[in-house]
Amino acid sequence: TIEKQGAEPLANELQTIANVQSKKELTKLMADMNLDGIDPFIGIFGEADPDNSSMNIAWVWQNGLGIGDRDYYLQADQQEVRDQYVALMTEMMSASGYSKMVNNEGKEADMAKAVMKMETAMAQAFMDKNTLRDPFKTHNIKTIDEFQQLIPAIDIKSYLDIQGLGSLETVNVGQVDYVKALNNILNTTDLNTIKAYLAWNVINEAAPFLSSEFVNANFNFYGKVLSGKEENKINRFENMVK
Repeated sequence: TIEKQGAEPLANELQTIANVQSKKELTKLMADMNLDGIDPFIGIFGEADPDNSSMNIAWVWQNGLGIGDRDYYLQADQQEVRDQYVALMTEMMSASGYSKMVNNEGKEADMAKAVMKMETAMAQAFMDKNTLRDPFKTHNIKTIDEFQQLIPAIDIKSYLDIQGLGSLETVNVGQVDYVKALNNILNTTDLNTIKAYLAWNVINEAAPFLSSEFVNANFNFYGKVLSGKEENKINRFENMVK
């Protein structure tokens, strides 16, 4: 049953992350996660060309903040939300078995705080909501070589090839400054923290579909803390249909 399985359905994905030995392996890992519908750091999707609405083009967009809105990371009055988010990550790193996979049992809180620090750096580089409303600010057509120059930490050609997008000649990079900053974050953050962040993305995406331990922890944060809901009225079947 689902209750008995716990985090077992995630075991292979989490072990794959745990096994990563160098940052050179991150390109394939990120691309594979994109194919599974998880978009750590950035997302890539098709949408209309602002210059020609009859044509769809590839867009690259800032992504990967677990709390969602960048303001939760940066505003002084959101410290309680940040603390609750770290508590959620701490609990899930243990419940999922990931901390055991990387020989970090008992150090889940440290892992969660490190992930929070990295996500905060990402949030600082995110384009804010007001700027996002300006279509000229998010219209930055780049050749694949130009895109690569923005983020040498990732092998962009391989990243696109793995996702079946190797024939792309250009992409619209919605937030150029964020992608540049992400390159620095990837270069300066230790590999174990990046791996923990990727594992957290897998866990968090799956949580509503796992055993009650995960469903309840997920709702307690995203439902109660962020949305003020008292009761989770969406059952697992409805989640699966969605």
